[in-house]
Amino acid sequence: MTGGVAVVRFNRYLKGKTKALVLSYDDGQATDRRMVEMLNEYGIKSTFHLNSGNLDREGYLGSGEAAALYRGHEIAAHTFSHPHMLRIPGEERLAELWRDRERLEEIAGSIVDGFSYPYGEYDRELKKLVEAVGFSYARTIESRYDFRLPEDFFAWRPTCHHRENCTVLGKKYLDYDYREGLSVFSLWGHSHNFEREGNWEVLEQFCRLMGKREEFWYCTMGEFARYVRGLGALKTSLRGDLVYNPTDRELWFEMDGRLVNIGPGERKRTEELQ
Repeated sequence: MTGGVAVVRFNRYLKGKTKALVLSYDDGQATDRRMVEMLNEYGIKSTFHLNSGNLDREGYLGSGEAAALYRGHEIAAHTFSHPHMLRIPGEERLAELWRDRERLEEIAGSIVDGFSYPYGEYDRELKKLVEAVGFSYARTIESRYDFRLPEDFFAWRPTCHHRENCTVLGKKYLDYDYREGLSVFSLWGHSHNFEREGNWEVLEQFCRLMGKREEFWYCTMGEFARYVRGLGALKTSLRGDLVYNPTDRELWFEMDGRLVNIGPGERKRTEELQ
């Protein structure tokens, strides 16, 4: 402690890791089947953003297979019918968001609270509406080509699209050492790109490079957003002798230079933290 107050640094993911890998793929076309199979082989998770109004159509997944196919990953929303959201009235925007989330929750059998903007298009009003409908984050398509945490979870800019030298950036991430703590590699795209462009080897190479690594936390976008927000919700007493975790998840962090963790809902004295 410094001056009797514990020095806390929110710089650890689960098990003390500092690097995370997050994938985010849109539209829910039938090519997701092959992609999921490959990701599972390498222990990589992804969030899959679905247009529920397109399911059961030719070239898309069947609504009855989605829950089983994406088990271990995340089902998230992408609007009901994939319109240009900035070109339709506010009432239609609301309907697109509401109908998609409602149907996806029926299909998934669980809460759906993630979203990605169709065509990457959004404005301030749409961001507010996305949050009001109950989503907890929304991904854009604006690549940032770095590994910083999202500055705005409702305008979440990924690291890159898989077309943008993702394996080269992946190699840079393996060597990346951000001494202040947390970083993330966020990859996005559409699985049908691999089929149409005949380059499934791009995904294979990326998975071979980035999969099954002890230093990575493999998580969905939803898991990532909840964890990072959870760290921000951690409470310490003014004296620094008590720590309270008000969330429903285990949190890891540094306190006075040592790695510690605290369970969901726990309130502990600093000397009890391990």
